[in-house]
Parts: sequence; C-alpha cells; structure tokens
Amino acid sequence: MATTTEPTRAAAIRRQLSFPIVDCDGHVLEVSPVFVEHIRETVGDAVADAYASSPVYRRFSEPWRTTQEERRRQWIAQPNMWGWPTRNTLDRATATIPALYASRMDDLGIDYSLLYPSEGLFIVHTDPSIRADVVRAYNAWVMELCRPHADRLCAVASIPMDTPEEAIAHLEHAVRDLGHKVVCMQGWAARPVPAAGAAAGSLAGFGTRVDWFGLDSEHDYDAVWAKCVELQVAPTFHSASPLRAGRSASNYTYNHIGSVAQAQEGLAKSLFLGGVTRRFPTLNFGFLECGASWACSLYADLVGHFAKRNLAAMRYVDPTELDVEALMGHFGTHGDGFTRRHLDLVRSYYTRDFPPLPERDDFAAVEIGSAEEIKALFVDRFFIGCEADDRSVAWAFNHKVNPFGARIRAMFGSDVGHWDVTDVGDVVVEAEELVDDGLISAEDFKDFMFTNPVMLHAGVNPGFFTGTRVERDVEALLAELPRP
Repeated sequence: MATTTEPTRAAAIRRQLSFPIVDCDGHVLEVSPVFVEHIRETVGDAVADAYASSPVYRRFSEPWRTTQEERRRQWIAQPNMWGWPTRNTLDRATATIPALYASRMDDLGIDYSLLYPSEGLFIVHTDPSIRADVVRAYNAWVMELCRPHADRLCAVASIPMDTPEEAIAHLEHAVRDLGHKVVCMQGWAARPVPAAGAAAGSLAGFGTRVDWFGLDSEHDYDAVWAKCVELQVAPTFHSASPLRAGRSASNYTYNHIGSVAQAQEGLAKSLFLGGVTRRFPTLNFGFLECGASWACSLYADLVGHFAKRNLAAMRYVDPTELDVEALMGHFGTHGDGFTRRHLDLVRSYYTRDFPPLPERDDFAAVEIGSAEEIKALFVDRFFIGCEADDRSVAWAFNHKVNPFGARIRAMFGSDVGHWDVTDVGDVVVEAEELVDDGLISAEDFKDFMFTNPVMLHAGVNPGFFTGTRVERDVEALLAELPRP
C-alpha cells in the first residue's frame, strides 16, 4: 500500500503548519538500462551503444569495476559502491517511480518536490561526440516520467556548460521545446593548463584547472545568464568537488564529506567575484545538497576581505608607506648579531622595487563601495540546499552571527533516493527537530521549508507554481513580500 490509514508523523507535522512544504531537492533514481533503451528508441543504436560503454555510464551503474590498484595508479576517487536504498523496498521504489512518489507525498508531509537527476548528474561529462544526443534524450525522458504528476512533482533538466554555446542550445531545448522549469547546470569544467600540456604530452589530461564560469573563466558566460533571465529559469547546481588533490582512492566517506560544499563554494566565489550577481540583478542561483556552513563562512570572509582589500584599506600594506630608516633603527637596536652584520642586505631588501598599488581591487567586478552591499549581492541571490538533518541550518538563520544581521537562504531538500536517507518518511520529522531543539525559530522553519525554496524559482519566474498544489499559498506569499 502506498498510504496508511493512520496519519504518519510527517503528515501530522504538515497538518499543524499554516504553509505547505516544498522540497527543493528530491531525486529520481533512474533505472540505467531503461534509459539506454530510451536513447536507442529516440536517437538510435549507435548513440545508445556508445553511451552504454562509456565511463560515465559504467561509473554510475557499475562503480565496482575499477580496482583499488587502478584507482591509486590514476588517483581516481573511491566511488560509492552501495549508494541506494535496498532494505526499505518501498523507499527504493518511491525514488524510482514518480507515480508512486506522488501517491505517497501526503504521508511524507511534502506538498511539492523538485526531482533532481541521479545518473543524470553525470551525463554532462559524457564524451562530446554523443553528449548532445544523450542529454536531450535524458531531459525528454525525465519530463515524460514526471508530466502526469506535474501538480506535485517537477522534473529537472541537465545542462552541459563546457561552452556558452552548448549551454544555451540545451537551455533552449529543455525549456522551450520540452517545457522544463528547473535546470541543473554543470557545476564546473576542467580546462587544460597550457604549460602542463606542453610538458606532459599524453598525460596532459592530468594537468587541468577548474573553471567555475565566472572569475577567470575560459569563456564569457554572460550570454548563458542572460538566456536564463530570458527563459525565466534559475541556474541551479548539484555537483561534487573536481579537485584531484582532495580525493582518496580508497575511502568514500573521506571523499563525500565536504565534497559538494567545496564545489559550491568555488562556484559561488567565482560568480560573486566575477560580478555575475551585479550584472544580472534579477537572477537567483541555487546550490543543492551542500549544507549552509560554507555559505555562512564564505559570506563572512567576503565581508572581512573587502574591509582589508579594498583600495583605500590596502594603503596599510603599501610598500612605499614603510619608514625604512626607522625600521633600520629597530634592526640596529634589537636585531640579532648575525643579521646586524648584514644590514646592507636588510636595507636593500626593504628598498627593492615594488609594483604600484593596483588600479582595481579584487572586488572591482562586483562594483561595491561598502561591505554592507555584499549582503544584497550574495545573501539575497544565493539559495542553499540543505538536508533535513543538517545542523548548519541553525548557522544560516543566526542573524546574530552573520554579518549585517543576514539570514542565509537555506532550503529544505529531502535527497530522496540516496544512501543518507534511511527512511523517506522521516525527512520532515528530522527537519522539524531543528525547531524542537531550539536551533531555529518557527519563522526560520517556514523560510527553510517553504519561503526560500519558493523564492529561488518564483523570484525568477512568478508563474512557476501555477497549476501546482501550492499555487494559492505561493500567490499569498508573493503578495505579502515587498516588491523590489
């Protein structure tokens, strides 16, 4: 049975609330061979066979195929060998069959859920020769799975970002042709380092850097952000750390802890310091399954760095401001004997040529004149997905700690279908414990479970929730909020 006769604990919590619960990050757990057959029937045998033999497909469907010796030789991260529910068969089926998920949602206490990819998170890294066909097929397939349940479930399209042109083509197809309202964009791209390629020859693939599409990007992605504004879709990201140096070849837990947060922090820094939120003031950005601690820390660090690294403040470290004669006097009085025998070297060290004060500081692209302006360009624009049992949510809403009284926009994400959700029926219960334990207020809880997940998307597309179970509640919320 998909439902029970007695109200579940999650359903009881939901009935006590004056607002619906919107899950910003559920998942669909794809049956990989069925997806291959969908490719075969819609694209053709050649692409289906190529994808079925690709490293991306094998990494997801058969992660145990690489030996530890091979992983260590190439320093490949230890994969997640057992990643999906098995003992709770109903939960496994729920994460795989959207119709079943929709039928259980009242018992789960969830009114509306965005179903992010699982295997689909990796297809953006498929070989370029088949990537366009595979991605288009996937986006069409998940839309077909979810369309009959559009009042409660929302399919999410995968968008490659290797070049702006590729991203724009997939955005157009996913949104205009297929009707997607949510897009999961590739969170980073590996770019070759020219010097490494010249030195390494066939090993050039190991000499790559990370491109996070904002600061120092290989391409200008402003056309992509402009297309998102035009199509009224918020860019959202759901990726793990690309840093080879931070991997373990033998321990998945080592790899998992902090991995998504590292990827999202790098991306958010790049977008912010690259001035993307300044140039696109109506666009919101979503970072999924990463917890809020990195966002709280990054926000505070940006405020602190601006205070010390704006041009006026940098006069404090201007080498021309150093009184060399006074400094030499201190060396003469207090320096050790060996150093005093080499005072000529000391003087030459402190009087060598220095570059002038830069014309632009590190925040030039952000175009701010005070640290207070960071709040509007960071806190108000970045929405952070957190799982139900994530205690960093308390930090997100702690306006006493966050600079300028900010409340980081944390959002509830169930992560249905993955190993860290041992019982789908408990996710709302675990989230409510944040209130029971005094970590967040009832107002914070409403923002976490409803307001922030809604505003990520409705802030970009006011009609996003039209036709859904939560349409009227969203209309009332939007009417209450101050207009920009």
